[in-house]
Amino acid sequence: MKTIILDVYDIILKKGAEREILRGEKSIVYANEVLRIDGKGEQGAAGVVHDIDGRFVAKGFVNHASKMLVRVLTREPHENINGDFFKERIIKAYNFRKIFFGEKDSYRAVFSDSDDLSGLIVDRYYDVTENKVLLSIQILSKGFDAIKGELIKILAEVFSASTIVERSDSDVRVKEGLQEFKGIIYGENTSVVTVIENGVTLSVDLLSGQKTGYFLDQKQNRFLILKYAKGKRVLDLFCNQGGFALNALKGGAAFATAVDISKEATDKALANFTANGFTAKKCEVVTENVFDFLNAANKDAKRYDLIILDPPAFIKSADKIKEGMSGYADINSRAMRLLNDGGVLLTCSCSKHLTVSLFMDMLKDASVRAKTPIRLLSLPIQSPDHAPKITEENALYLKLALLMKY
Repeated sequence: MKTIILDVYDIILKKGAEREILRGEKSIVYANEVLRIDGKGEQGAAGVVHDIDGRFVAKGFVNHASKMLVRVLTREPHENINGDFFKERIIKAYNFRKIFFGEKDSYRAVFSDSDDLSGLIVDRYYDVTENKVLLSIQILSKGFDAIKGELIKILAEVFSASTIVERSDSDVRVKEGLQEFKGIIYGENTSVVTVIENGVTLSVDLLSGQKTGYFLDQKQNRFLILKYAKGKRVLDLFCNQGGFALNALKGGAAFATAVDISKEATDKALANFTANGFTAKKCEVVTENVFDFLNAANKDAKRYDLIILDPPAFIKSADKIKEGMSGYADINSRAMRLLNDGGVLLTCSCSKHLTVSLFMDMLKDASVRAKTPIRLLSLPIQSPDHAPKITEENALYLKLALLMKY
């Protein structure tokens, strides 16, 4: 296969800036870590990164328009960044997921830095009604955007995809000097898929769904709650399309309440409940601000046996950690007050800036605020299709705690 990108830049790092790259602790070279750049080329071309003494460090995509100046692709000096390189990386990522998932599963097939493909996300969806594969991709780097045509061919071939939907409608694109975009870029003109998750049927629209269509990173955690759900009264907060509540009902929950402020999300949740045969006798969907719902539930002395709290990221940047932790503690304390004795709370944070240690500190604070005694049962993380590199702390973005009131 032809070479896509040439090594046209030489990036010389400031003293010591190479250490985290060489140790595999990060895959980004920031502009303020660079001493100088030699060579000229198009934005998105590849460059070779050297330490201050000229020793090889890495190769990666270069983008002068971004603070993330280099996205590292390889730490091997003899690897050529071309079509074969990307195809091999994508096949390697795909083969890793096959350890955990079958051919008729839906999962994240490429996870950016964790698969040494910084700036590329690929979700694989298997449509059980049509027996075909659809891909939802997100391109977050100038380098991958520059080779999108060749990339589409590789993805279609490797995954035997009938359709590829692009969900590059992320503000990261703006920071890269790129325009946001979403649309069908390959194959059949359809974006709606019917998938099976843990025995539950879900309809997912890859164009209108959250992020790249659906929160696949919680798949195994939704399965986790099945064994806690039988005969229980369940509350699913920030329910999105109702995935946690559906899994709880599949596990034999007595009744489930799903709450989200988005009418679009609750409409989809209701449709999913109906598709799985769950009527108003078993579940309800509430379109309301979750904070308001919790306030009213506490005032009305409502109590639940199993609560799932899966809010959006409250901490968007490192300078918002203190403020965000207070917000997390507030909403967790409100949820804890609604637990029956012996009740279980599965609480989540998808804020990468909230480390596991800070997450635990926040939960202690929430327990004190709620005046509720809490036991820690387990600390799950994101599903293995989103497996983080052990060296890259920020890749462990999704933290959960399974808690019990005693």
